[in-house]
Amino acid sequence: MKRIYAFMFSILCLAMLTSCKGNGKTSETKKKTADDIKTVGVILGYDSDYLLSEKTDLNVVRYDYVSDIMMALKNGYIDAASLDSMSTRSVTAMSSGIRVLDNIYGQSGYIALFNSENDALRADYNEFVKKYHESEYYADALRRQEAFDGISFENIDIECTGTGETIVVAYAGEGFPASYYDAASGKHLGYELEPIRLWANERNYQIEFVPTVFSDKLMGISKKKYDIGIGYVSEFYGEDCSRFGVSISDPVFYADIDIFVIDDVNDIEVSSEMYDVFE
Repeated sequence: MKRIYAFMFSILCLAMLTSCKGNGKTSETKKKTADDIKTVGVILGYDSDYLLSEKTDLNVVRYDYVSDIMMALKNGYIDAASLDSMSTRSVTAMSSGIRVLDNIYGQSGYIALFNSENDALRADYNEFVKKYHESEYYADALRRQEAFDGISFENIDIECTGTGETIVVAYAGEGFPASYYDAASGKHLGYELEPIRLWANERNYQIEFVPTVFSDKLMGISKKKYDIGIGYVSEFYGEDCSRFGVSISDPVFYADIDIFVIDDVNDIEVSSEMYDVFE
């Protein structure tokens, strides 16, 4: 008799557990909309951090890594996450269960950094950028950015032909696909390096590319170790950079600020490749 009662109790507990799981999944699979987004995860100091921090109706939570954001999403600590559109494509390509919301909070303009004492060089580059935006090179760069599937990017090879003064350009060595060092080919690649090469060829500059991180890029320009800094540098950084004697160019490229969510924590999977790309 005790065994019968024990068996019936086990069945009851299993039924209750199943019922709880079912209710939980129903609430998780409700499609989120812009109105449901109250807490958003961003990467500390990235362009979405600068932009969304100005939104009084959002609670912005800052993380060090994309993998941290994904875990926060999965565990329900945040309602959504925000990255620039190019980075979002990589996240969605390496993850299942990710949905990008239709609402876009704004754009970030990618710029070049210059030492504030070298305003003539910055002004000259700005003049080039105006012409570049009307060129076939720019139109083609936009086409290839739009075709970026989150994993593969179509680079074009622009040979540096300058023979005059050497301009040292510090760039994001791991900023795929904007600017990165490809160890397999030993080449400096990415769409943000293309206008720099075209500008240098027009002015007969030689270019020395140095892959590095943002902090070294900023301090290096401040100390005149580098002439220019590029690679996922947002126009939102302008005020902070000015404190180090660094000024910014006009925007060269633009990227949307995306908001993405997961609708079912049971269906989300993240490729280990994400750690290689983003960390």
